[in-house]
Amino acid sequence: MPISKIHRDLHRHFGFRHGIGDGAARYQRPDSQFTPAVAVFYTSREDGAFFIESEGVVVYNLLMGGAMTRAELARRVYRAHGGITYQAAQVLVEEVIQGMTTGLSETGRLVISGFGTFKVVERKARMGRDMGKGTPVRIPSRKTVVFVPSRKWSGGKNP
Repeated sequence: MPISKIHRDLHRHFGFRHGIGDGAARYQRPDSQFTPAVAVFYTSREDGAFFIESEGVVVYNLLMGGAMTRAELARRVYRAHGGITYQAAQVLVEEVIQGMTTGLSETGRLVISGFGTFKVVERKARMGRDMGKGTPVRIPSRKTVVFVPSRKWSGGKNP
């Protein structure tokens, strides 16, 4: 990604412009002078992504649109629990995801109290359109997973 695109995205998302001076990153908010950096920028070869980190927490993942990856989840587990290695955190995350996947496939429903519910639902067959040819196409029925957040996340109301 070109650096100018990164600067534009930073300005659009955070309301400040990035500046380099005296060997340190600085930011200029529209209403003030340049101020010292409160976040650390780095690239991750492992994920091929550009992160903004503040006080050990990734606050924005520019190239991945803020998505939480398995690697990022393992990093957070590792940082939160200093008694385990990063590799152990990766194994733990994989085991939790595998357990969730197995439980969901066996029962069709996975409830995590205070977080939400994952459900397997059947999408009906429908007619769609081949965008290249402009012809109607039948889309077959399929199973998919939907997530319903708990009331904690949806302001006390479940949709």
